[in-house]
Amino acid sequence: MENKKRKFKISSIVSLLAVGLFAGITADLVILSFEKEVTIPIIQENTPRVAQVLIPSQTKQHVGEVATVEYFVEKTFLGYFGMWPSRSHIFLWAPNAEFATTILADSKSKFDDPISLYDKRKIRVTGLIQKYKRNPEIVINDPSQIEIVE
Repeated sequence: MENKKRKFKISSIVSLLAVGLFAGITADLVILSFEKEVTIPIIQENTPRVAQVLIPSQTKQHVGEVATVEYFVEKTFLGYFGMWPSRSHIFLWAPNAEFATTILADSKSKFDDPISLYDKRKIRVTGLIQKYKRNPEIVINDPSQIEIVE
């Protein structure tokens, strides 16, 4: 069962200053331009849903399904996109990095200091389980998708 996805292109320009290592070498300004496509899933009514609450080790078997995952947030951090902190995503990692919740940069303003609020807490997060690189994750865009358990 395949979900429809909405694609967004994020363009940015990165400026790098290459400084000479030896006397007499001048500095050069290099402009790099790149585009990255970010895919945000759109959950359809017929998307499979998991009835029970999962733990992180169970999420690999439920990729492509809507589920609630309960876990202890071992590590939180900002993942910078380019050189601009305003384009950074927030990641809430489970122990052993076997699962993560991601709050995209465009949704950060809806949350009240998620790094402090969720770090070292047990949470429940609900959404579509996707695979990013090797690990399952849920991308959330609204505070109603996450709750603190203890």
